[in-house]
Amino acid sequence: MSLFSENSNFVDSLDMSGVSAPVFGFPLGSNGKSTATPINKELQSFPEKSVYAENLISEEFIKDEKKIRLDRFKLQSSVYKLLPYSSTAKCLRFRQDKQTEVAVFRSKKYGTTHYKGLQTCSSVWACPVCSAKISERRRLEVLDAITQHKENDKEVLLLTLTNPHTKNDDLKLMAKAQSKAMGLFTGCRAVRSIYSNIGYIGGIRAWEVTHGEANGWHPHFHILLFVDKGVDTDDLQNKLYKQWANACHLSGLDKPSIEHGVKVDKGDKAADYVAKWGLDYEVTKGHIKKAKGKGRTPFDLLRMYSNDNDAHAGALFVEFVTAFSGKRQLYWSAGLKDFFDINDLKDKEVTSEEENEDEDVEWMGSFTPAGWKFILKNDLRGEVLELARDSWESVEMMLVAFSHGENTEHLTY
Repeated sequence: MSLFSENSNFVDSLDMSGVSAPVFGFPLGSNGKSTATPINKELQSFPEKSVYAENLISEEFIKDEKKIRLDRFKLQSSVYKLLPYSSTAKCLRFRQDKQTEVAVFRSKKYGTTHYKGLQTCSSVWACPVCSAKISERRRLEVLDAITQHKENDKEVLLLTLTNPHTKNDDLKLMAKAQSKAMGLFTGCRAVRSIYSNIGYIGGIRAWEVTHGEANGWHPHFHILLFVDKGVDTDDLQNKLYKQWANACHLSGLDKPSIEHGVKVDKGDKAADYVAKWGLDYEVTKGHIKKAKGKGRTPFDLLRMYSNDNDAHAGALFVEFVTAFSGKRQLYWSAGLKDFFDINDLKDKEVTSEEENEDEDVEWMGSFTPAGWKFILKNDLRGEVLELARDSWESVEMMLVAFSHGENTEHLTY
């Protein structure tokens, strides 16, 4: 049983009036807080016309944010069932070692809560909790780079590269071929010459995947090109198409059409693309945001398995994780982070920031080994963090509610 279930309103029934709003800048995931990398001050406020800015003080918005955070833990529990031997199955579930206690801390500044003493997987592909935090951190970094580039009177273009795909394509093989095609494309002398002529200083590449009933898996690339102003995007698109089509052919992929294989959009589209990282239901990006239209992201598939017991969707999610495990989801060209003075943190460092940060936090309470087993058995990890935003007494009230009359004093301290 979970407090997230439709039949339970336990969390909402408690008095949460003392809880700070869950978001004071950009949302950083269910157990995240502020970033450690210095980000331009202008990025600390919400983008204009942001859904978050309009609803920051809305009670319904705060309630939706709570639901999103709880949903991530629910989905992560589904990964535990689908991939029981993966690192994600242990994430925020297994203790770091047998001697480590599971404790909950609350930020005095933000009112957010997080666990300490648990293992994390740092998987952007498989973990709903870690990927949300990592993706939001990456979004801030990308926004920082875009802002600096525009301040230098330059422009950022959005390049999208794709190739034909069918329902019968093997995702792992297609990903391998795409990786080869991308290497040929970026290493091509002709492409380097094209980039040189438009003032290219570097790019940021995201590898995204959706799945459709009709045409199966659709992995594709989005690349932010940092260039001079005034680039003829139609001319650039035509020139890059020839190189991408050749790279696909040499890699064993079908030749992409000129209509769909390559698309170059101007700066406003690039800004919109990045701004939507974090502004969708999952408050994340790419492979984890809820897909629009017919395509389903891998996390849509996981949600279908979790909510609807859709075994086929679960099998597809496993196929996706198996195919992309170990691959880089976001890639910055060499030297670009240094150029914009952005700290180069690895995914593992991002997810472990809370363990090492200097931010003023307060200890809310800890679980005994028996208490943590109780939390796992009842799938209440997300609910603990939500209630601890109010008080540790709220967490203990929940334990009593789920204990069926048994004594719960031995579960916490």
